[in-house]
Amino acid sequence: MKKSNEGPATRIGRPRITNQGEIQHAAMRLFNSRGFEDVTMDEIADAAGVSRRTLFRYFATKHDLVWGEFDGSLLTMRLLLEQYARELPLREALRKAVIDFNSVPDSELETHRQRMRMILGVPGLQAHSTLKYADWRKEIVDFLREQGVGSKSSWYPDLIGHLCLAASLSAYENWLECEGSDLCTLLDQAYSMLIIGLNEDLTAPTATQLKQSRTTSRAASTRQAARTRSKN
Repeated sequence: MKKSNEGPATRIGRPRITNQGEIQHAAMRLFNSRGFEDVTMDEIADAAGVSRRTLFRYFATKHDLVWGEFDGSLLTMRLLLEQYARELPLREALRKAVIDFNSVPDSELETHRQRMRMILGVPGLQAHSTLKYADWRKEIVDFLREQGVGSKSSWYPDLIGHLCLAASLSAYENWLECEGSDLCTLLDQAYSMLIIGLNEDLTAPTATQLKQSRTTSRAASTRQAARTRSKN
């Protein structure tokens, strides 16, 4: 048989995507148009112009496509925490690092909004999201322990980690509900309120401080009850 002088066949159609970010964008377009639950990995591979093997090499599940490069970005947050801790009191370092970590370029803002709307609103993502929240919280807790926070009260860094997660989720929920709102402003407001109740160096309150706080709280409740009775 005569050897063909023709080169390899040229693939006709959509150009292949090899960038992880582009694969994610292709997946997000499908999720937004049809819903997360109704899109298969095969359809994502086809939309991205890659093979199943390539898709699964980058992303093990659909959930990972929504969360993107979150695991790798946690290193960025740790670096931000360490940087600001060298410059600011710990509670301010925590606030600044979280705000910077969640800053998104204007060109990516709408995609980020769509992604967070799915993360917070799609039932099928909640179990996976819980694991990601735990990983994020662990970065906060590990950093605080390395800074000596909680050396006398091992529970305290964990409490701060949970409070930070609650503040962040609250800011994101408000951002999604209020069109035109600014995410970083909402995070700043949430963390500014949060750190009011924390010591500057994030040390755990002493037994005396806790007792004083309970006494003040009971006194405030008594005054409020008295005002309510007087109005009636």
